[in-house]
Amino acid sequence: GEGSMTINAVGAFDLAPIPTLPQEDVISLFSDTYDNVMVDSFNPYWTDSETQGEQTTIGEENIISYTNLLYVAVVTTTNTIDATDMTHIHLDLLTEDAPADFIIKIKDFGADNADGGGDDTEIAYTVPSSQIVSGQWVSLDIPLTSFIGLNNKANLGFIIFQSAGIDNVFIDNLYYHK
Repeated sequence: GEGSMTINAVGAFDLAPIPTLPQEDVISLFSDTYDNVMVDSFNPYWTDSETQGEQTTIGEENIISYTNLLYVAVVTTTNTIDATDMTHIHLDLLTEDAPADFIIKIKDFGADNADGGGDDTEIAYTVPSSQIVSGQWVSLDIPLTSFIGLNNKANLGFIIFQSAGIDNVFIDNLYYHK
């Protein structure tokens, strides 16, 4: 339901599942299935993180690969995302590392639509290690209400991935939906 995270481990080293939601219910940042919005960067190379990110492929499917994951942001500052009508954030995740907590943060730039403008909100949600299956794609469908305190969703500028022990991860089908 809308209030609970949905987990679906979909198999060892296959491609991530193909999303089936209609385009009009999705704001996609990274997916071969949907038209994607403009993303400034999938790895801004922040100086105090050694995380390396690159777009690559498994078979014919485009994915994002992060190595040495400390924290990294998917940046949409040029065109922030208005997810006011969206109810969930979705991503497919694959790691061969031992399961560990995986932290997702969403940052809204507030009414001034500027990073650091004094009205920003950055809220974290932790996917517990018990929900991560080593060697299998895990589909995460997280209600935006799980990001407690994320009251404004009109100017989303960052999605931050942070590891509490997972060093290498593949991401696919990153989108907001209703």
